[in-house]
Amino acid sequence: MKIKLDSAARAQFVLISGEESSLREQALHQLLELWESGPDDFDCESVVASERGPRDWIQTASTTPFLGTHRTVVVRHLLRLGSPRDVDASVWKELGELPETGRILLVVDDEVGDESKQRDLASLATSWEKAVSGLKSKARPGYAEVVLAKIEVGQIQEYLVQAAAQAGKTLSRASASLLIEKTAQSVTLASEELQKLILYVGDEKQIREADIEASVITTREWNVFKMLDATLAGRLPEAHRHLRILMQSNQKAEETAFRSILPTLHSQLRLLWQARIYLDSNVSPGADSSSLSHLMPERPNLAKEPEWKRNRIMQSARSIRFGQLSQAFRELADADARLKGQLDLGATGYEALELLLLRLQHHLKPAGRPPARTSSS
Repeated sequence: MKIKLDSAARAQFVLISGEESSLREQALHQLLELWESGPDDFDCESVVASERGPRDWIQTASTTPFLGTHRTVVVRHLLRLGSPRDVDASVWKELGELPETGRILLVVDDEVGDESKQRDLASLATSWEKAVSGLKSKARPGYAEVVLAKIEVGQIQEYLVQAAAQAGKTLSRASASLLIEKTAQSVTLASEELQKLILYVGDEKQIREADIEASVITTREWNVFKMLDATLAGRLPEAHRHLRILMQSNQKAEETAFRSILPTLHSQLRLLWQARIYLDSNVSPGADSSSLSHLMPERPNLAKEPEWKRNRIMQSARSIRFGQLSQAFRELADADARLKGQLDLGATGYEALELLLLRLQHHLKPAGRPPARTSSS
């Protein structure tokens, strides 16, 4: 599945952005191919944004081509340069007036950092997207273009099926859905795991669900989702198993809880709350004309979740009421306070998380279901 680059192919100043690194790389290679350029081209030069600034890009791109018709500068790791607001207005003017033989291609690459830094980087990427969009409106028509390298959630399944076919393997839609589920609908992670699966199955032509279960490394989000799913179903030994998987790192229990477990549990409970609203209103969350869509938050939004996740959330919500969810939110807040030392912990961080699972199961169990028997972890 190719990314549409018709407008970008005719532009001179292009920004490639988007959350998925694999799609950004795909867009980069596609565009350079359309430009008939690349690493082996004498008239194509790649630079790192923090090492050579905008004036240098302009000077290089403005140089007369050696063998071809265009001189191309590919700027990698754009966010290391900082904010576009730090670029002088006169430089932006020059960036919008390259000679017809010059082309500059900016790429937003992944950068390392914790969740707080990643949020800052995402905001910075949005600033660059707006800045180039502003240049697009000021420069001559077709001069500048922003490429958001992405595919819709509903297209990921077909994307993986096609990728497997290109490697000579058959991946069923059910197997593709399982792969998407285990990689938290990340195209990049799913693509990486697919390459491992292709090697794992060897000469076998088909990639089966059993192969995915046996070899795919699951994400933290998936394990948190399965942990809550098992808790709602009263399968506490299974829930504790997923908790132990989440704790298999050098981080303290508190760090893992604040980094991924509590935020993801909070998100899942909010989705259950939305599902309960849809069920009580007899409305499908996938309906485009839903009268409830304007009431829902941008994130998390049940209607925008992949079908497999939406169906599971809706099914779980059928046996849960708002009062139970309110109690679950209180337990989550109390667990957060205990781990932060604002309430008496009375146990280790890990034990506090185990206690949270027990209390969530107690509050969220369907009426009439006997308490689940627990086993020591």
